[in-house]
Amino acid sequence: CDDNGTSGAFGASEVDDYYYYGGYYYYGDDDDEVDGECVNGDAFKDSMDFNCTLYEGAHWCEVNDEGKTVEGPGWCSVLNQECDVLAERRWSRHKAFKNQQGQWAKSCCCDTGLDATYPYEGGGECTDAPDSKAVAWHDPYGYSCRAYHFGSFCTLAGEPGSGWDPKNGDIAGYVREGMSPLDACCTCGGGIQDGGRLPDRFGRSGASELDPVKTQES
Repeated sequence: CDDNGTSGAFGASEVDDYYYYGGYYYYGDDDDEVDGECVNGDAFKDSMDFNCTLYEGAHWCEVNDEGKTVEGPGWCSVLNQECDVLAERRWSRHKAFKNQQGQWAKSCCCDTGLDATYPYEGGGECTDAPDSKAVAWHDPYGYSCRAYHFGSFCTLAGEPGSGWDPKNGDIAGYVREGMSPLDACCTCGGGIQDGGRLPDRFGRSGASELDPVKTQES
């Protein structure tokens, strides 16, 4: 754990509840109710400055059968078997990333259909490259191509996008299974092009398996 008692590549606010996995404590109980109506887009931003567009588009949140906003399949917690991330990089619960107003992702509607607008999962001119398990690729910290797209972390030209924080370093350094977002993600200029052709720079992003800084300053 780091100094404020959180785990993974994210910093987090102090919360009451936690669970233990792989030698690390994961904080946050998301059972509390949220006052008022749910919101979309920039009407909510968490402690990392991530908004509802990213949460919904990247499947970080979803609405369950009871109509409650809960962690989605893209949220890389210890409970997510599809997320291939080291224990110390696993994400805490939604509530651990509450903003200064005490709000967290439960404030997001997460059922607007925004996630269905993602254009790179088949049927188009470009499809995101899968990982070795034939599931959606993500970087070493659990950020998927969807996250890079809806978070505006990169551009189609392979440059940092408006949502990329310069302190996180070079996007090309976020390599997993030999691919960085520039290789795997259509939204970053990579992916599998129409006809099954990979971009010329595939596997040549110039990066090795780095451990770049992707943390919130505590």
